[in-house]
Amino acid sequence: MRSLPGEQDKAALSAQGRSMSGAANASKTSGDTNSAHPEDLSVQPSLQMFQPQTIEVSFLGEHWNHKVVPVEQAVSDLKDQLKSDLKPVQDKRDKYEEVEKTYNEMIEHSKKQLLSTEKQIRAEFNKLHKFLKEEENYKPTQTRARAQSSLSDPQLVSGALIDEVHFSPVILDPNTADPRLYLPDDLTSVRLGDTKQLPGNPERHTKYPTVLGSEGFSSGKHSWEVEVGDHPDWYVGLAKESADRKRACPASPDSGIWCLEYRRGKYTDGSGRTVTEKKSLQKIRVKLNYERGELSFHDSEDKIHIYTHRDTFTEKLFPYFSIGDSGDAKTTDIKICQPEISLSYSGDMSV
Repeated sequence: MRSLPGEQDKAALSAQGRSMSGAANASKTSGDTNSAHPEDLSVQPSLQMFQPQTIEVSFLGEHWNHKVVPVEQAVSDLKDQLKSDLKPVQDKRDKYEEVEKTYNEMIEHSKKQLLSTEKQIRAEFNKLHKFLKEEENYKPTQTRARAQSSLSDPQLVSGALIDEVHFSPVILDPNTADPRLYLPDDLTSVRLGDTKQLPGNPERHTKYPTVLGSEGFSSGKHSWEVEVGDHPDWYVGLAKESADRKRACPASPDSGIWCLEYRRGKYTDGSGRTVTEKKSLQKIRVKLNYERGELSFHDSEDKIHIYTHRDTFTEKLFPYFSIGDSGDAKTTDIKICQPEISLSYSGDMSV
């Protein structure tokens, strides 16, 4: 029958014990008969008794398969396990710190925006005040005109109504502008410059030099004009609200961006298809018909149609502008043209 590990060592120790016990008894007996030489009858320890013995420790029952490792290794393993367990917590802490930093930057930037807005409001108020003072000078003329108009009733004539053209004046949203873009106080143009420190708020573009209009469209017909001059690198069009603003993506309908692009001397539709133009465009009119799913581009100077995107729009759409380096061009920025509203009447309205 095979003995358990360590039984041979235990048997050896037991034999040594019996040997020592026998020697002690023999010493006691001899001492009774030969008391004259006690030193000769004492037990002499065997050198083998003090040799180091290797004993294998065996565990029975539920501890049979436990692994015994050095303390240093156990401590090292526990440290590694602790690091692994703490990593998700540390990552979450870093994320919270990053969000906190971003919001603090947004607060500081909002303070600057507040001061700038206050300055603009004062300037507009001063303009209005000046206008009202000038208006005082027209009151005598206005009084005479009213007196004359009371002489007889004016006759209504055809052609006096304004055609319902949905010209939408676009104002840029600085909170969506890439840190490399510069916008003036009136928020109607954009140019590329050096990167400046801005908060990384969710709506801001950070991958491409892009900015959106402040107002989105989810229905109706809308139109606006953009002056591009001889700038060599620009994108003009619309982007859906959910289009990615942080990662790399093409300015194409697949990414939720419908635009006219001009780069390297070629006009394209944003998907790589070339749009043929006989001359360089200086000013572009953009027209949106949301319900029909049409976004068209026209040469404002010659009133010539350039290209039309046709799609199904399901989200709010925002005017989209992206601009590259102007190089040696005279035009350094692209501008949104403000509407010039004029009324023309046919017929004679004199009294």
